[in-house]
Parts: sequence; structure tokens; C-alpha cells
Amino acid sequence: MIHELVGHIENIKGYFLEDKRIINFVAYRPGNTDLEMIGEKVAFLSQNTQVKPESHDSICEAIMRLGIDQIISKGNPSLVTNIAKEISEKEQMTDFASKYCAAHWPYHYPLFNNHSVKVLGTICGTSHGLTDYETYCRQMHRLKSAYKMHALNFFEVSKLFWIYQHHLTDSLNLINDCYEQRDSNGPDDLHVSFKYSGIGSKII
Repeated sequence: MIHELVGHIENIKGYFLEDKRIINFVAYRPGNTDLEMIGEKVAFLSQNTQVKPESHDSICEAIMRLGIDQIISKGNPSLVTNIAKEISEKEQMTDFASKYCAAHWPYHYPLFNNHSVKVLGTICGTSHGLTDYETYCRQMHRLKSAYKMHALNFFEVSKLFWIYQHHLTDSLNLINDCYEQRDSNGPDDLHVSFKYSGIGSKII
């Protein structure tokens, strides 16, 4: 079933014009060493989000301080965590930080948003640990690989989860078995294995 939904998204992804606009906008402004250029990207990416215009300057300065250009292409999820913390210790900025990184490298950084966390948590059988972006990123890459979503970038994966979130979360019978193994080291050592109907493969 999920394979069919992925196939449908692959067929219609050409219509996701807003996602293309975001990726193209950033592609023409790839650097993160010029405060004005960072400001253009922050203003553009914060449209239709909860990020307030009055916080743009502090966000730009935080990104500038981190010097992310040498790191962002590596797809290290800790960068998203570091950007979010650098922006604010009090406010939850992982959503925006993941979008900022994904706009630069859309196949590396999963978008962290409510509907994606909800769907991934349903498939895993638990949302425990998924509020940690590094755990979330690891599990999302495993899921993407298991369902052969290689042709989709993470904006498109997010769109898949948004369009079909109710269908997916209501269809727990698609999953034959899901179990969680955790050792004493905590959330960073979370390993979730899946058996899917008709696949018989595991993510380990």
C-alpha cells in the first residue's frame, strides 16, 4: 500500500511548485557567510511558518556564527540541532532549522514537522525518541530506504506524509510487526525494526 502511495507522489511531484520554488531560491544563494544573503533565505523560508519577522535578525546571526558551509553538505543531523539551539534555547526551532538545511540539501535533511513526526511514530509503533532530531533523521532515512523512496527528496516525503497522514495513521494493519530495542545508553541508541506486509524486510 505505501509503495502505491509513493508511486503516486512520484507521478504528481511536478505539481509541488512551492517546494521547487524554495529549493531553486536557495540554489541561487548557496552560501552562508554573507549576512544579507542569509537574511534573504530566512525571510523566504519563514513565510507561512510560526517564525516571527522580528526574530529574523537573531536567526541570521545565529546561522552566521555557526559557519555552516563546510558542514551542511555532509548531511549531519547534529547541524539542525545546533542551529535550533543557537537560535533559541527556549523556543522550539527544530522545524525551521530542518527546513533551512533541507532547502540547501533536500536529499539529506528530513523536514521536522508535526505530520511527519506523527506518521513516522505510527509506523514505528512509538513516537518515543522522535522529538530528538538525530533519532528522527536516522529513522526517516531507514524508512525512506525500506520503501525505495530514493527518487523523492525530503520535501516530497513530507508532502507524502501530509497528503496521506490520516490514511497512513489509520492503517496500522499494514504493519505486521514493529518492535523497539533500547539499551541503557538512552534515545541515541534507539533501534526500531519493521516487518512490512508483502516485504518481509527489516530496517536495522
